Formats: sequence, structure tokens, C-alpha cells
Amino acid sequence: MKVFFWQGGEDGTAYYRTVLPAMALGWHGHRAAAAVRMTPSWKEQADVIVAQRVAAEGATSTWQAMAAEGRKLVIDFDDDFFHINPDNKKAYEFWEQPHVRARLVKNIEASTAVTVVSEGLAEVMREYHDNVIVIPNGLPAQYLSHPREYTDERPVIVGWAGTGSTVHELHLAARALNRITSLRTPGGAPEVRLIGIGAQEAAQRAGLTSQGIGACGWIDDSQQYLAHCGNFDVWVAPYRDNAFNRAKFPTKALEAGMLGIPLLVSDIRPYRDWVDEHGPDCGVILIRSEHEWSRHLKALCEDVYMRRELGLAASSSAASHTLQSLGGRWADELQLILNKVN
Repeated sequence: MKVFFWQGGEDGTAYYRTVLPAMALGWHGHRAAAAVRMTPSWKEQADVIVAQRVAAEGATSTWQAMAAEGRKLVIDFDDDFFHINPDNKKAYEFWEQPHVRARLVKNIEASTAVTVVSEGLAEVMREYHDNVIVIPNGLPAQYLSHPREYTDERPVIVGWAGTGSTVHELHLAARALNRITSLRTPGGAPEVRLIGIGAQEAAQRAGLTSQGIGACGWIDDSQQYLAHCGNFDVWVAPYRDNAFNRAKFPTKALEAGMLGIPLLVSDIRPYRDWVDEHGPDCGVILIRSEHEWSRHLKALCEDVYMRRELGLAASSSAASHTLQSLGGRWADELQLILNKVN
């Protein structure tokens, strides 16, 4: 089977939904490639073409022409583009345009199937297509092969990582983060530091005022991003409970688990489903009210043994979401699509 993954960009979503699946299909003996530009040879020879969120005018023309030829086309989504939050201004202004929305729906309807990352997102997409397939995200098992060193050395690193769609949630934990990062040793050094990835201009707007806070811009390279996150001792992930977030995949649980880091996360559907699947002792603590951020942060930052216990539990949970195990699902589902009679 020859499969081409047509990337919607070169960001982390493309890494999870095109680069890694193409790699996994190769392990299963198939020929697969992923790129932003579809070469003529791949366009002609691919048995199945998987594309991310096709909505641009030129891409729509190509997609519709291939559909008219009877090609096997799969459109993939990792976010709910029908419920973009207005404060994510750039994305909202693009996806809310009527002509963009019309092209997106037209391309969904022309596809052989739709693949999504979560059941919550599948429920949205089933309004537009009757063949919606859930294939979760995974990461290479090699991340689990590097045992994490848990230490009580100071400062403890609390980490947050976010994009334009999640930076507006950071304020939910701001008070707790200010409090925990204001602690000082007798010599005046910070006992706890917050490292924010993707929060270079957002920390102050979110109400983060402690001197124990550092931030850097977003890291485009996914492997470098995970390497930076590997410095966290505790990972925090505040989210508002809205339609966009309820359709997400619990990516932070996957990433934190692969790196052996305990995760504090808002109690929203994707992470609640993760805890339901893996059990309450899975290294993920669901935060239901504001005061719980402070309580759990304080407990984890003060107790290296608790961090170790929850970090190891997180790794055990993430072990069921390796790319090696999920690659077979991509192969099986795409083979079924290829064999389907129109």
C-alpha cells in the first residue's frame, strides 16, 4: 500500500498526524511519505491520500478533482475547527469565514473517510460524514526507554507548554503559580521555577508576576520541544471547559507520561477519559477548582517521592499509546478504506 500524508503545515500537529503515522506504516511494510507539497508522482501513485483539514482554495480544487476521479481520500482532524474560541483571534478569523467553512464541509463530504484523534471530535465530524474513524496520537516507544532521574535538588521546575489556542487558559492557574514560584531558600534563591514554552509574551497578560518565572517562544521542532519539556519536574495544563477543548486529544497526558512527569490538568473530557481508561493512579491529577492547583502543586514540589511515584505511573499509562502499537491501527484502517468498493 502506498500512502501519502498531505501536511497542513510543519507544526506539532503535522508531526503527530502525518510524520509519525508515515513512519509507522513503513514499519508495517508499506510505502508512505509526508510533506506539505504533494509531488506529481505521489499524487498519481498513492493508493490513499491522507490530508489535514483541507480548506484553502487551491488545495480544495485539487481535493475535489481527485474525488471526481474516484481516488481514496481521507481528511484528518486533530482539532474542532467548527468551534474555534474567539480569543484565538487569528484562527477564529480564518475558520469562521463562510467561504472557508463551506470549502471545509465540501471537502469532508467528498472524502472516503474522516480520521480524528478523539471520540469527542468524532461526534462533531459525524454531522458531516458517516465514516469517521478515531485513531489516537502516539509517540515512539523509545521515549520510555530513558529512565527519568527524580531528584530533590532545587529548584523544582514546574512546566507549562501552550500555543495560541491555549495561552488564554494560563490565567486559571496563575495565582497558584505565582504563589509556588515566590518561595525562596534561606539564601534567597527560588525553590521552585516555572518554565513556560510558548509563553514568551503571554506570562504577564495571564497574571504571572513572580520573579521565579521564565518563558521562551514556541519550539517548532517536535523532538526539541519534547527535550525541553523533559526538564519539567511537574507539568501543569489548565484548560477551560468549552466545546473546542472537549474535542481535543489528551496530548499533555501522553507527552508527560512518555517523559515520566506527573501532570496537573483541568478536569475536562479528554483528560477525564484518559483517567477513566488508565485508572485513578495513572500519574494525572484532575483539577476541579482553583484552590486545588495550589494544594497539589505544593504537595508535589515538596515531595520528590510523590513526584517519582506519579511520574512512574504516568509512564506506565503512556506505554499503551506508543507509535509502535498505534501504527497497526493506521495500517488496518487505511487498508479497509483502500479495499472499500465505492
